[in-house]
Amino acid sequence: MKTRAFTLIELLVVISIISLLSSVVLSNLNSAREKARLAAVGSFAAQADRIAGEQAVGVWDFDECSGSLAADRSGFGNNGSVSGSPTWSSDTPTGRGCSLSLSGSAQYVNAGNGQSLNMGTGDMSLSVWVKTSSTASNLWIVDKKTAGTNNPGFDLSTIGTLYFRIANGSSQIGVTATGGAVIGDGRWHHIVAVVNRSNSTLYLYIDGKLNNTNSFNNTWNLSGSDTLAFGGYGGGTGGNFPGSIDNVRLFSKILAASEVGDLYALESSHFFAAR
Repeated sequence: MKTRAFTLIELLVVISIISLLSSVVLSNLNSAREKARLAAVGSFAAQADRIAGEQAVGVWDFDECSGSLAADRSGFGNNGSVSGSPTWSSDTPTGRGCSLSLSGSAQYVNAGNGQSLNMGTGDMSLSVWVKTSSTASNLWIVDKKTAGTNNPGFDLSTIGTLYFRIANGSSQIGVTATGGAVIGDGRWHHIVAVVNRSNSTLYLYIDGKLNNTNSFNNTWNLSGSDTLAFGGYGGGTGGNFPGSIDNVRLFSKILAASEVGDLYALESSHFFAAR
């Protein structure tokens, strides 16, 4: 009995079917991987929210990974407009999601001036991850107070080292990092600034540890007309920060030292796992 050989047409049909099936399998696999990635990011974000999420008025994790919108996960709708086409990067402190990499030239995020972003005479905390190789002064990481003015608000900038400042319309005061603290080493660093009204104290934490404090007048009103920006001042148009920013969180409450430490430990855990 003779065995019939495949014709060229039959072979081409078989190859086409195999190719189609492979494409379907690959597409489903990629879709499953993306769903798993998003689920992991969401689960991780939920853990961070459980540690410090209460009274968050702004949460920008930049996990869109593309586009011109930085969504606010707090529920207050303070979505940021991304300007200057910065790079969405997979280099993050957590090893998940994305960060925003800024060139230092007209690249920034403007999150507007929503009512929830105006801290008034209440407590507040600011948490952010940054990575830069620059040691220059006058670079703004987070700003809601135009530079060179006493406009009511707050900012986090560099003056050779980290500096968190508040202003009430006529005066300003801040807390400066001490002890040789350096963030311009090309590594990720976690920064938390706290305004505590009950004891009239400003706190500055770096990488989970208290770095410095300063006293202030606890009657100061920090609400103003300036917009909140990441990567620059004056809405983001000046003092542009060259480096990466991730997981910006703003709270209308005091982050306790234990919460700061827990948040740093959670979000930096992949550093130690990778060693």
